[in-house]
Amino acid sequence: MFHEDDLIMPCSASIALAKVTQSCVLLVQPSNGTSQDHTAFLGGWTWAAVIGPLTLVIIAAVGWRKRGFDKTATQLQPLYERVRAVEAEIDALEAKSVLVRDDCATLTKLKSELRDDARRWQKCPLEGIDDLIEKYAAALLEDRARRLLPWGVDKKVNLVLRRRDTAEELRRRLASVKEWIEARLKR
Repeated sequence: MFHEDDLIMPCSASIALAKVTQSCVLLVQPSNGTSQDHTAFLGGWTWAAVIGPLTLVIIAAVGWRKRGFDKTATQLQPLYERVRAVEAEIDALEAKSVLVRDDCATLTKLKSELRDDARRWQKCPLEGIDDLIEKYAAALLEDRARRLLPWGVDKKVNLVLRRRDTAEELRRRLASVKEWIEARLKR
């Protein structure tokens, strides 16, 4: 800081210049000890101008992701219910000892709906499930229609084994479809 005592020429012009210089130095120097170049950024509206839009962008991105998740969950729910319905229908058909063709009508309807789902969800492991359902229904009807006679035991055993193998493969494929769906429904 400049003081009047430090001046070499004690004239009125130099005194006025010293006072102006002293007041400018006081304006530039902050009173709390921080440097002047940081106070403009640290104080006031600048932080609000940076944080406010950034917060809005984050909230919008989270909302957009949640909206996409909800939309996917809504679209996958019917597929998940169809897969569970096929499993329930297999269990119901296995429990019956006598079958007629009409007992497999629900399974055939579900097969055609799963075929449509395979076209819609191409990355879903639905490929070939409709063929397995068809094989299972044919093996089940043939197994239930064949009577167990002493001379036809080996044919009956082969039919039962083929039906069980097809049912096991079908359940394994349906489980993989359910896992695929559940993986997309996790947040």
